[in-house]
Amino acid sequence: MNNNDITKKDIYIAYKKAKFEIFNDKNTFKNIELLKFEENLVTNINSLYEKLENNFEDIEIGGFFEFPKSLEDKEEDKEKVHFHSNSLNHNKLNQKSILNFRKIIDATIEFHIISALWIMKVGQYIDQKFDSNIYGARLYRVKPINIDECSSDDLIEQPFNIDSPRIFESYIHKYTSWKNNGFKKVRELHKSSSAIVITMDITSFYHSIELEKFKQEEFYKNFNLIDIFINDDMKKFHESFIDKLIEWNKFIKSDKGIPIGLSASPILANATMNEFDEKVKTNLNPSYYGRYVDDIILVFPDSGNLNNGQSILDYLVDKKIIEKKGKDYSYNGLIFKKSKQKIFYFDKNADLSMIDAMESEINSISSEWRFLPDIANRDSKLLKKIIDFKGDAKEFKDSFRKVDAVTIKRLGLAMVISQAHSLNRYIGAKNWYSQRKEIYEFIQNTLFIPTNFISNYSFILRIFKLMMHSKDIKIAYCFIQKIFKLIDELNEIDKKTVIGDCDYENFRKYNSLALKEIFIETFDFLKSDKKDFKYIEKIINFLFYEKNKKEIFDKFLENVSKSNKLEGFKLINKNLFLRDLSFDSFAKFIVKEKLVGENIKTQKLLENINIDDIKNIFYESDEEKLKLLEEIESIINIKNTALIFPTRLFSGLDISIILSKKDKVTKKEEYIKIVKLLRGEVN
Repeated sequence: MNNNDITKKDIYIAYKKAKFEIFNDKNTFKNIELLKFEENLVTNINSLYEKLENNFEDIEIGGFFEFPKSLEDKEEDKEKVHFHSNSLNHNKLNQKSILNFRKIIDATIEFHIISALWIMKVGQYIDQKFDSNIYGARLYRVKPINIDECSSDDLIEQPFNIDSPRIFESYIHKYTSWKNNGFKKVRELHKSSSAIVITMDITSFYHSIELEKFKQEEFYKNFNLIDIFINDDMKKFHESFIDKLIEWNKFIKSDKGIPIGLSASPILANATMNEFDEKVKTNLNPSYYGRYVDDIILVFPDSGNLNNGQSILDYLVDKKIIEKKGKDYSYNGLIFKKSKQKIFYFDKNADLSMIDAMESEINSISSEWRFLPDIANRDSKLLKKIIDFKGDAKEFKDSFRKVDAVTIKRLGLAMVISQAHSLNRYIGAKNWYSQRKEIYEFIQNTLFIPTNFISNYSFILRIFKLMMHSKDIKIAYCFIQKIFKLIDELNEIDKKTVIGDCDYENFRKYNSLALKEIFIETFDFLKSDKKDFKYIEKIINFLFYEKNKKEIFDKFLENVSKSNKLEGFKLINKNLFLRDLSFDSFAKFIVKEKLVGENIKTQKLLENINIDDIKNIFYESDEEKLKLLEEIESIINIKNTALIFPTRLFSGLDISIILSKKDKVTKKEEYIKIVKLLRGEVN
């Protein structure tokens, strides 16, 4: 590959973006791999550059994990009498159940970098083709100075923000906009007409996508890639990347599909639906069309003869949006199961109480989130929303198409976990232990019901992180034992996966890796209390020695003396912290040091890392940015890769605190440049 097409600087930028995305993906656990990669960053980047020059030779993609999806009754048990109970005694594992998994990619760090590089070189132009009605996985673009005067479509025309560590826009912002804009359009339409709302869902969407079409001339024309691919080397890079995805499919014994867990995949997924998007707008001209990856909301007026669900689906067929396929529906090989398409009819002569209730409940949680002390009170409204939950796992779906009250409970649980971490920072974990214990009791009684455990497995991992962050070490030790016990029990029932054979050991491996990384990430090397040491050692022995599969942690365990394990793990956590890979933000720590006065003891822990070679490449031909970075290093007295490759960004307030007592930065223009440099923003 020609050196002018992809430079070493490009690869450093791609690493910065890949690191940020990997760290902030709640289902990806690669901090130890990132640490190993960054410890020899220059060597590893040079090696990857050479492999790209040799057309992807020797580039390893990685393996896969089995990720739990659902636990359901076999066909013969689906007619049983429905009995709901919140007692664990009434919810033992049904041996006639089937455990469903989906495969997610366990990509190497190199391949994560290549994925980010593909987005920089190709994917950004594909994303620019989508209009503002496509909400999911939109790229983070440069924000204009007059942003308030810009429409959503104007913002899409902005260039991809290469400087920022971010690849995508905020999930919360785009997801809530997708839903709220749907609510708004229903209300507007209902003033003059009966409104029809359809929420559509594609079955096994990622696993149904054909990869070969991304190498065809028609695809290049549709997304204006012809000009980019005038250079044969860039076209070869794109096609080599797609070929690697095809190679991974063969590895998991599938003839199609894009990998879940890779940054490039949602862009390819959106590209797959582009023709569908255009057809909906042209043939149907709905009052509102919004798509969040494979979740679709359609709002349109009743034409006068749409009086039941079947007639509405037939109407979509007549408009050539979908076509009949047996008892279900399809579009270009993608399956819309009839049972998953939800249709709501709002008569113009009736009220909108259902919409009002949905919106009110969501807004109440969003409002309560602003008041951090709420959860620390025994009468917490938000806590009650979680404690009062009763129901089975199928009711946990947080989607517009599930409009019952229980929908909000999963959103509420996510908010409680996030809010709990914030409370630990602001008022201290010790000051609201009894309220936090109530959350744990709820979890023991509800999320360890087998169906709930599987459907909400990612929450189980987040709760363990909360326990570690809160220094509830004894509870955390008992908690992980319960996790492993239930996972052992689940191995006794039938299992299936969307593609290929189910490898249950790969689920065990994922669970073990996740818990180990969470432990190391949250093991605070500055604040470990002696009273916690007993159960910290128990967790270490249980996770890293009794349950250790002799994998990625071998290198670190070799350097951990069995007679002094705590010191060894403190060192690992410290190394993660220095690269902004631990639970505690490197940026926030620096700010705190400036607020309370620089502590000599803690300053010594912040070892300077020689990053001169990295800086010179990363900011080559940009002397102004290089000078600014060196200025920042002198102000905070730290040279560190975390300043160039952050996983959490400095806020404007953070930077103002850091610079507040320095005379070196007095001009507004210089301050703005420093803020933009650290936050990865450009004019």
